[in-house]
Amino acid sequence: MICETTLAEAYTSVDWLLFINWGTEYVGMVRPGDLRRALALAQPELDEHYRRAYLSPESREMPSQQPAAQVLNALIQEFAGRPGGEKALRFLVDSKWITENVRSISTVHVEHSGPFDPLATYQLLQADTPFVPITKGQQLLKVIDRVGVATAIALSAVERRLGRK
Repeated sequence: MICETTLAEAYTSVDWLLFINWGTEYVGMVRPGDLRRALALAQPELDEHYRRAYLSPESREMPSQQPAAQVLNALIQEFAGRPGGEKALRFLVDSKWITENVRSISTVHVEHSGPFDPLATYQLLQADTPFVPITKGQQLLKVIDRVGVATAIALSAVERRLGRK
């Protein structure tokens, strides 16, 4: 998982990872870099393998369009040379591990209570993440773009003041 998380952090625009249990139970959200750091603390040897692969001559000499693939190939070669290979470094990363080891996990969510709820809207706007999970109990219903909602509310209010709606 450290490899995927590190590659997501380095080579994509993914800002947040959302974790759920059993397909629908909301656990929390975390930034890829925060998860990578927690994984590196739990498995320093795996992080060291990744660092060596990332700095390998093959990955530096390749065209910029495919550095992630080159880093991944170098990492596979690192594992192949290690007794027990990648399997010897595996450990279970489940929701319990994430909530206990990733200090910056955001468990902020808004409880769904109907089509429009002023309190839920207020909680949504007060969240400190760009996306806010909407739940019913522990079940994740959807994830809302907080800035998009704030923009729509502001636009609606301004349009009303201008007499356009």
